[in-house]
Amino acid sequence: MKCSGRKALQPKNIFETPKEDAFVVKPKAAELKENLNLETAIDASLAEELSAFKKKLERQREDRQRTEKLLKERDGAMDVQMSHLLQRGETQKSLEIQVDRLFRLKELHAYSSVSLFLVTILYILDQQVVIAV
Repeated sequence: MKCSGRKALQPKNIFETPKEDAFVVKPKAAELKENLNLETAIDASLAEELSAFKKKLERQREDRQRTEKLLKERDGAMDVQMSHLLQRGETQKSLEIQVDRLFRLKELHAYSSVSLFLVTILYILDQQVVIAV
């Protein structure tokens, strides 16, 4: 007999017993159904999150619009107040100038009445000196 040198296939560890779970195979239909249920649960969860996120974005957009509207109204009110303050400032400045003019006029009048008084006294004294000489 001729030997080709090949040996028959043998298990690696003949004394080790195989685990029972290794031979249990899930049926394909049950596996697919479980995957489908898992996918639908994930899809439903994602749909809820997407819906909640869209609602949040909508609320934020509405809040932004309200805030912008409020800021525009406040800006308009501040512009009106600023124009009133500028007008008041101009009016106050012109009134201060008029008061200053009136004060100077009063001083001038007082000075002129004193100097007129002095001039008349000097004139009378001069007339008396001319008469006495």
